[in-house]
Amino acid sequence: MWVYRTGRMYQDKQIVLYDYQQTRNTSHPREFLKDFKGVCVTDGYQVYHTLEKEREDLTIAGCWAHARRRYDEAIKALPEKDQKSCLAYLALKQIQAIYREEKRLSELSPEERLKLRQVSVKPLVEAYFVWIKEHIGKVLSKSKTWSGFNYSINQEKYLKAFLDDGEVPMDNNAALSAGYFNPHLFMRCG
Repeated sequence: MWVYRTGRMYQDKQIVLYDYQQTRNTSHPREFLKDFKGVCVTDGYQVYHTLEKEREDLTIAGCWAHARRRYDEAIKALPEKDQKSCLAYLALKQIQAIYREEKRLSELSPEERLKLRQVSVKPLVEAYFVWIKEHIGKVLSKSKTWSGFNYSINQEKYLKAFLDDGEVPMDNNAALSAGYFNPHLFMRCG
């Protein structure tokens, strides 16, 4: 099921569309998005990155909820006494700090949000990426924590995309928070 939804910042133009296809082949979003111009906030599925490379009028932004999920899974797999001392917990705390700062900007205009993101959110995002790159060699390869570090590093360009546009959210949770399932795509029309 492919889920397409307008951004939560477009309260007067809410659209949620489910596009059932038998596969997750690139051809499906390619066809659906052929006339769309703008930003799509997605998970890290390679199909979206392929589409972005094919088109100049489509930008893919990454979803921080998908990045944080791996750390949450790593922490839950540990005994409770060890949870707060692991690297996954520290990574999750950094992502929570980014969310906290971003939430403070939620009621601002897109222009003001963009300006303040550069001051308050961007340094936290940059620090997070420096920190995970320093620590990825300290965890077991293929562990849940390593998976979280590796996902973020591979998605860095896309996870940072929201920093350059005050109308782009840092995740595609609008579909999930509204009670919809399998949120993979969140769109902002350009």
